[in-house]
Amino acid sequence: MAETAEAASTVPWHAVPVEQVFTQLATAPEGLTDEEAARRLAEHGPNALPPPRRVHPVVRFLRQFHSALIYFLLGGALAAVLLGHTIDAAVILVVVIANATVGFVQEGKAEQALAAIAGMIAPHAVRPARRRAPAAPRAGAGARRRGAASRPETACRRTYGSRARAGCWSTKRR
Repeated sequence: MAETAEAASTVPWHAVPVEQVFTQLATAPEGLTDEEAARRLAEHGPNALPPPRRVHPVVRFLRQFHSALIYFLLGGALAAVLLGHTIDAAVILVVVIANATVGFVQEGKAEQALAAIAGMIAPHAVRPARRRAPAAPRAGAGARRRGAASRPETACRRTYGSRARAGCWSTKRR
């Protein structure tokens, strides 16, 4: 066992033989059984990043004022008030508030669009089916799962041009 650990430390992670990967991850070329996948999912949790923090709408609105141009406009409005040009100051403030409102609305729509796109392109993992004809097919073979519902130890079948989720690996040698 010490020899294996020593050999594993000298071999780069991407050059580890497939058989050794199966041993280290306690899996097989067929992947995990549904029961083992459920157990590992319960033990380790989903294979997904936590969702990003949502910014409170008030903070998002106030961030619209964080710009050098806005600071100059607010300074101009203050100078206009100090010089007695209240109408000019009011026009400048209306323009600044209108700009912040438009920016706030556009940023909200952009966040919604990004959330919709993220939901559409969520990666799926396909559990590989056996190449040999078994007496009874394994449950879940060829099943599509969300990337977060499959474990990194599971072998995944990928098609040309498909995106690999974190932890997805293939046993096919090139």
